[in-house]
Amino acid sequence: MAIFRCNKCAHLAEVAPDTIGTTINCPQCGTPTTVYDTSFFVRKLLERYFALQTSLKRLQAEADNQEASEPAPQQNLDAINIY
Repeated sequence: MAIFRCNKCAHLAEVAPDTIGTTINCPQCGTPTTVYDTSFFVRKLLERYFALQTSLKRLQAEADNQEASEPAPQQNLDAINIY
């Protein structure tokens, strides 16, 4: 089985297995795009997913550390002129 995904318009379709490794034009926008084997496509998709998941966890940990290390700002209510 082969997967065709256009990088310009995101059109996704299954195509004949004999087209794997060739470049065909997207049926929606006409952009030339390479046809990949399904297992290759899924493997690359999972690599990107897990890399983004790792980045998200790192950013969440950094945000939690910043919130814990920064004291809450103190407001002096006597200095506020309400008139």
